[in-house]
Amino acid sequence: MMDTNTPYFELVKAVFPNAKILTDRFHIVQQITRALNQLRIKTMNNFQKTEPTKYQRLKRFWKLLLKHASDLNSSNCRYDRSFRRPMTQKAIVDEILSYNEQLARAYETCQLLPYHFKHKDIHNFFDTINSLDQRLPQCLFKKLNFLNKYKLGIHCALITGDSNDALEGTR
Repeated sequence: MMDTNTPYFELVKAVFPNAKILTDRFHIVQQITRALNQLRIKTMNNFQKTEPTKYQRLKRFWKLLLKHASDLNSSNCRYDRSFRRPMTQKAIVDEILSYNEQLARAYETCQLLPYHFKHKDIHNFFDTINSLDQRLPQCLFKKLNFLNKYKLGIHCALITGDSNDALEGTR
């Protein structure tokens, strides 16, 4: 079980040539989350001077964008002062995603990847990465394609039950 540190990966391969290397699940999920969050920040900063309300909402509700869609509350409305009306968590995310088409596409992709990963569907996980929408920003492409470098380790991590989930908080 190891992280995605390239020098460490190469050292382990050299010292233990027959070892089966498993890529730590935390680092896989972290890579996906960071990719989306960096795009959110970039989008947010584009609105800073031109549309401060959108900027504030992107800044305030960052956790909702990183939350899995199935975990968003879609029935309990709460009054939100930035929207000046009652909103569910799902409605807030939908509104925020309507601000930027690239962010919406990235959100959909970054929702699919953890879903496939959680359900140990390695085929669809890498199919999603290898068939990324060409309209997505280059920074997202780079972060997600990075996972291809660790395809074997990710595959091994999904096949075996071994993980650091309890230690890493991804259980």
